[in-house]
Amino acid sequence: MKNGKLRMAWFESLFFGLKRSGLFAFWVLLTMSLMLTACFGGRDAETPVEQPAAEPALLSGNVVLQCSKACSNRGQCGTAVNEAEVVFGSKIGPSVDNHDVLFPTNIVATIQNTDTRAAEEISSTIKFNLNFYQVALADGSQSGWVTEWCVQPQP
Repeated sequence: MKNGKLRMAWFESLFFGLKRSGLFAFWVLLTMSLMLTACFGGRDAETPVEQPAAEPALLSGNVVLQCSKACSNRGQCGTAVNEAEVVFGSKIGPSVDNHDVLFPTNIVATIQNTDTRAAEEISSTIKFNLNFYQVALADGSQSGWVTEWCVQPQP
């Protein structure tokens, strides 16, 4: 306990010594400026600020559903139980989860409707607009909503 009292006595003598010598105001100003620099500074003029990507143009007409790298990286496609590659969709409305329809990949579909929703990437908190397409297969067997990441213009 003696060591604890010694430390406190040292701090008190330093604190009161600064106060008596007129350096207290300087010490307070220096501490405040360092704190403000830490809060508001930290970014060089040379450090680029990430700009949001340009919004893709809305598609229309016939498209091809594909499990592209962007689609796969965002969990919007995968492999079904029968080993077939599929694009995940939703019958109810635009959604990136709670999928209830599986579309075969590399198949032609027709866009019936579009919807743009505000989205946020959780890992980076970047906000962006995400386009959804309500598509129907050419044979009329399935329809539902898929994200722009999984839709390519038909060549």
